[in-house]
Amino acid sequence: MSAEANNIALLEDRIHKVAGLIQSLQKDKASLAQKLQKAESEREALQGARAAAAQQEEENHRLKQQLDRFEQERQDLRSRVQRMIDMVGSLDH
Repeated sequence: MSAEANNIALLEDRIHKVAGLIQSLQKDKASLAQKLQKAESEREALQGARAAAAQQEEENHRLKQQLDRFEQERQDLRSRVQRMIDMVGSLDH
């Protein structure tokens, strides 16, 4: 085999290797693009869940405040009723 034919064979071998590497890199790129898209979708879902959790936390806080007000009103009414009972009881004596 001549030196020129040997060089052509080496060049052909290198071209096949480069072509295989390019195909491999293209597959890796496609795989990474899919993983990125999935990660972005998961991030968006987590942001939505975080926003929903924040809204729920605000609602819980509002309901806790309302419950505290109702409890205070109940205590106030209990005190008023007890004073009225005491007043009625003192009238009997």
